[in-house]
Parts: sequence; structure tokens; C-alpha cells
Amino acid sequence: PWFTAFAAEIKLAPKTALLAEIFWQTREKPGASNRIACNIGFKQKITSNLRLHGAIGKSLRDHNAAGPKLNLFIGFKYELAVRTPAQP
Repeated sequence: PWFTAFAAEIKLAPKTALLAEIFWQTREKPGASNRIACNIGFKQKITSNLRLHGAIGKSLRDHNAAGPKLNLFIGFKYELAVRTPAQP
């Protein structure tokens, strides 16, 4: 299946951001419906490398066709530090 998404992030406070996403996914089985849905959530900086993410979303189609009726995501994101050589 194909997947396309558009997302935005707005900083609300020094360590907190509002996240929004709309996505479209082609059907996995012949005759099934394509999925179009949205999510809204947050990103909270815990340390310089660790973030807490959470979001909730649902289908944008009539009667939740192709789902999801409700999505709930929560998790951590650890960002590895990449060191670049010192500039001369």
C-alpha cells in the first residue's frame, strides 16, 4: 500500500509542542476502502535526547470507513547525538 502524510508542529512552550497530522493510505486488500485519518497530539522534551510523544486520532470518512475508529499513541523517542568534526 501507499502512504502519504502531512504534518505540522507548533511550539507551545520551551519544552512542549502541539502536533497535527492528516494521512492517506491505500487499501491493503482488493475491494477494501482507502484510509484517510487525522491525529492531534503533543511532544514533550524530557532531557536533551529524550522526548515523550502522545496523539489521538480517528478516520475522516463517513462512519469511520476503512478505520480507524480511534487511534491512541503514546511513546518515547530517543535521539542519538551525532558529532560533527570541529571546524578549522
